[in-house]
Amino acid sequence: MSQFTPPPPSQYPGGYGNTGGAQRGNGPAIASLVLGILGCVPFITGLLAVLFGIIGLRKTRDPYVGGKGLAIAGLILGILSLLGWAGTSALFGYGYLQSKPAGVVAKQFVQDVSSGNINAAAANSAGISAAQLQADNQQLAAYGALQSVSFISFNVTSINGQTVMHLGGIATFANGSKACNVDLVKTGDTYKVTAFKVQ
Repeated sequence: MSQFTPPPPSQYPGGYGNTGGAQRGNGPAIASLVLGILGCVPFITGLLAVLFGIIGLRKTRDPYVGGKGLAIAGLILGILSLLGWAGTSALFGYGYLQSKPAGVVAKQFVQDVSSGNINAAAANSAGISAAQLQADNQQLAAYGALQSVSFISFNVTSINGQTVMHLGGIATFANGSKACNVDLVKTGDTYKVTAFKVQ
């Protein structure tokens, strides 16, 4: 009596030989999903999520490997992360370019007030009286000679169609460094200082 021995599962078309067997895990698919959810490191986690998602999808061509849904989810989250960080970077770059001309005006203004050049400071200001500028000059004189001014943060807003810039930074004097905050408004092609504080 002859016995019939079925071929191994891999010889069945479409993987029908894997009846009731569990599919193997898909590490890249899981890594893609985790990285896509995190997405906290600019570009890196998103890029890795896309890369592992593609690898995970390719692995699912093998009918014994699962995780296709995880790979797709990780791939989508990775793409969204990349798009989000790209948009954020574009907005930050636009704001930085906007802050550069405002920073030039703000630095010159602080230097003029510190050196007692009230007329020049008044020309770069809007709504600040000469008496106030003179009082500010006396305050800054107590800190010693101004050595440098650098701005490390900015915030751009639009109020009633007018561009308003807030700059934050450090003013270094002979007697030490002080926080320096300057508010400016765009008037025509230039900026005017509306308020500033050094303390």
